[in-house]
Amino acid sequence: MSHQHAFPVPNQPPAPRHFRGPLFLMAFVVAATLLTAAFWVTVRLDQVASKGARVVTEAVLQETVNRLRSMTQDYAFWSFSYELVQEGDAGAIFEHIGSGAAQSDLFDQLFILSPDFELLHEFHSDGETFPDFATLQPALEGSLKTLKGLPPAQYQSVSGYAELDGAFFAVTSAWITPDYIETLGTRAVPVLVGIVHLDPGWTKSLSNLSLQSGFSFEKEVPSSATLENGTVLTNPDDQPVGYLVWDSPVAGKMLRQQIMPAILIVCASIVLACFGAARFFDGQHRAVQKAMQIATTDQLTGVLNRAGLHQVFEGEQTTAAIADGRVAVIYIDMNGLKRLNDAYGHAVGDSALTVLAQTLESSIRQGDVVARLGGDEFVCIIFDQDPGQSAIQVATRILRLTDRPFATSIPDRKLELSIGIAVATQDIQWDALLRQADAAMYWGKQRGERNAAYFATRLKHLPYLPVSTMQQASRDMNA
Repeated sequence: MSHQHAFPVPNQPPAPRHFRGPLFLMAFVVAATLLTAAFWVTVRLDQVASKGARVVTEAVLQETVNRLRSMTQDYAFWSFSYELVQEGDAGAIFEHIGSGAAQSDLFDQLFILSPDFELLHEFHSDGETFPDFATLQPALEGSLKTLKGLPPAQYQSVSGYAELDGAFFAVTSAWITPDYIETLGTRAVPVLVGIVHLDPGWTKSLSNLSLQSGFSFEKEVPSSATLENGTVLTNPDDQPVGYLVWDSPVAGKMLRQQIMPAILIVCASIVLACFGAARFFDGQHRAVQKAMQIATTDQLTGVLNRAGLHQVFEGEQTTAAIADGRVAVIYIDMNGLKRLNDAYGHAVGDSALTVLAQTLESSIRQGDVVARLGGDEFVCIIFDQDPGQSAIQVATRILRLTDRPFATSIPDRKLELSIGIAVATQDIQWDALLRQADAAMYWGKQRGERNAAYFATRLKHLPYLPVSTMQQASRDMNA
């Protein structure tokens, strides 16, 4: 800004003295505004970085527990796992269960315990050194005590964090429960415990994902300043076992030190800071979306997992649809997966599961949902004003599309399915509707039905009917 007219000029009268004040005031206001804006932007940058680090960190922690819970339930809520443990064949147990820890990154450690919580089998990642069960047992007591109060037939697991000598880990425990638990003469079933250690490799991945540094674990309550950049870790009883803390963001402070000396540098830096903040926030948003997608998606097939399906049924529209009887559940079980794995290897078995998931997705309509419950079990959720008829149409398409070889390398093998259908009645609960579909599927499976089996609640003399008698079942139920 030029002040040349504030001084006498030849052949011109001096500028009025009252004109100098507004010029200096304008310069002061502009300078103060730019400095204030620079200070505010850099402070906000620290706040956004702090909030972004917290959001990503808590999302990754939740994703770690959700993924561990999902994987543990996949192994535990599987009749084949129960039968393997009952038979006691160590080689088969390692191949089908223990390999999840020893030969993959699904778990760091896996323990199979007796109903009295005595160690039966122990597995851990190859090449790694972890505490054995006897060492970890004091840290697992809370989880196992909580699990002991849950009946196996409820198909529930217990998840949380634990600490041992300053080391922290996520843990999930579940009863190894077969589908036919209600038919067993005893409810004493073994226990599966899955563990993921929050080691330096885990914190390094978290640092890369959150664009934040200085992650560390604290056993005691940190100071209030540190807790602003930290989050609490709780056990299955929601009691704190420790804290994960990280360094305070310093990008804004460093930026202020560089831009304060000159207003022009401040102006240029404001643009760069805004641009950098936008990029940073977008990166955090993408990281949160990725973490949430991982937490709700089955990693093998790409369809929803149990956690994702649970989110669907937490929605108000889905709850209202079930209450109005506008929902049907198609329960699909792929028969012979073990034989397929034994004959051709797990890669072919995984391929069969993937092909089945793709077939289910191509068979449903827009707005319907496909999810993998675990192992070889899937569900299709049908939303329609006439859900029973629509479910039959979808089931028919599934059977037609699977009536051919699923792999060119095995031309004589088709996907063998058992399918059950249940239609919601008014005010039925989701868990009850899922059990009805499961019961219909199991009825058809026992009888070797090729067609889907339909659950009819009002026919006391014949509670489960094949699809071929659907019209007769409808007339009887409305009578």
